Amino acid sequence: MSVENILVGPSYVETMGMTLLQGREIGLEDAPGTPKSPWSTKLSGARISRARTRSGNHFDIGKPKNTGEYEIVGVLRDAQFHDAKEKIKPIVFPAIMQDTSQTALSSGIIIRTVSAPASMAAAVRQAIADVDPNLP
Repeated sequence: MSVENILVGPSYVETMGMTLLQGREIGLEDAPGTPKSPWSTKLSGARISRARTRSGNHFDIGKPKNTGEYEIVGVLRDAQFHDAKEKIKPIVFPAIMQDTSQTALSSGIIIRTVSAPASMAAAVRQAIADVDPNLP
């Protein structure tokens, strides 16, 4: 089974304009050392559990059994993240703050604004500098 992973943080659903069908948001409480809590899309949840998608299912990456390290805490409506002509693929959205791998260190930031994006650049740079002034 091939399931794409997209690391996400708080407010991802709102920022991307997605729909949380059931369960809860990923939040600041999903921190290192807490149980790993991703969202799944309906499609990926069905493939993971081989049953009706619902929050509370457990799985391990690469193992289709309904047990494992990850517990689905929310289900998102299936969405297209790639070529609109392709079939929608199953996706799991792990909480980025629970990922200690190199992948999490190379992640990006997504910002939604009602004003011109360029008008937000200085504020975004300042917010990043407030967290870590050594970040580019």
